[in-house]
Amino acid sequence: MQIKSGKDFWAGLMFLAVGLGFMGVALKNYNMGTAVRMGPAYFPVMLGGLQAFLGAIVLFRSFAAGDSPGLKVFPFRPWLIVASLIVGYGTYLVKTQSTLLFDIGLGISYILFQGAFGGPALYVVLAAVVVFALILKPLGLLISAAVLTVVARAGGADFRWADQPKTITFGLLMYGLFALMMAAMSDAIGKGKAGAVSLVVIVAVSIFLGRKLKGIEIGALFAILGVFSVVIFGHGLGLPFNACPEIMDEACRKIGLGS
Repeated sequence: MQIKSGKDFWAGLMFLAVGLGFMGVALKNYNMGTAVRMGPAYFPVMLGGLQAFLGAIVLFRSFAAGDSPGLKVFPFRPWLIVASLIVGYGTYLVKTQSTLLFDIGLGISYILFQGAFGGPALYVVLAAVVVFALILKPLGLLISAAVLTVVARAGGADFRWADQPKTITFGLLMYGLFALMMAAMSDAIGKGKAGAVSLVVIVAVSIFLGRKLKGIEIGALFAILGVFSVVIFGHGLGLPFNACPEIMDEACRKIGLGS
């Protein structure tokens, strides 16, 4: 079989390897549980399995169609792989001494490894994911979703920091609308139904205004992502993710934003 798309081949191989890796580590070290009573391994296994499945599809497609034959489609920097292994080994050594250092070191090692196979934008996107993981607990889903979206978008060539005050303001206004709707409806119809109604409203308003007002598209995106995460993971699946920063968690629970 001839590789007809080098980009799809490497992308599919990367997604497949990372997905299977996450599944293997989670299954080996944590309890799976069930769909009704999920264990700590359930979410990474499901996510890793979905990523591996998508990777397999992309990998198969690289043999079927494409316009970039061959494997050399981007610069390869082997020294970054060496640096990744060094940082990863150092992270393993401090595993029992500091959980925070372990998380940061693991994230840096992952970014270095992936960065060996692409351009500078890849560093920014992966760094956004690592930052999201580190700030999720202290800052909550809403703020973390905003940071993830803005920082990941910063990897684009046309990104301008000067446009971000407008887009961040819009996203925070959508969060405020979401909080008001949850506070008004939670006691009457329950958190689940209130969350579903609020999600539909936020998605509709964000998409409509995002098309009408230039420069707030990213704000619309992180508003939808943040509200979706709170409604689905917090209220729908009951996962222990706080919606708001830890210092505001009690106040958020009173207006229906807590899980």
